Amino acid sequence: MSPYPPCHIRRNHMIHKINPLPLPVLLCTILPLLMCGCMGQDEGQDTTSGLSNDTWFAIADPIAENILQSINTDDYQAYSRDFSQDLLDQTDSQAFESMRNQIITAMGQYISKERSEVLEDEDYISVNYLVQFEGGKLIFRVVFGKGDESHQVQGVWFNNP
Repeated sequence: MSPYPPCHIRRNHMIHKINPLPLPVLLCTILPLLMCGCMGQDEGQDTTSGLSNDTWFAIADPIAENILQSINTDDYQAYSRDFSQDLLDQTDSQAFESMRNQIITAMGQYISKERSEVLEDEDYISVNYLVQFEGGKLIFRVVFGKGDESHQVQGVWFNNP
């Protein structure tokens, strides 16, 4: 007698019993198929942009560090030096001061950052960090446009983890 309950299929008002396949048979059949689907994919490879996650972090790390340090030192010029013209048009010194005051008041000074993840959509690459402030942690996102080899910053966001 099978340890599995029988499956029932109703056809033409008759009940036919079908015994399910044992778990080892399913695993031996399905597991190799799943593994084949993953072959040839590099976890660190961003297949659309062609750059690895490590490469994106290498690009973004000094930019992110500059932005975060500029918040500590209240330096708008340094903060915005890597911004695209579109972002500069949206982020003037008053917007910077307002954002800075909110962060410093709520979280204190920036201390350190830890690499989190690289996300991609059709138009942008988002490089995310978990950032430690005196008062806690925030997620910090630096966004780059795909195809922009100058790697100008298209967006900057802070979120709760």
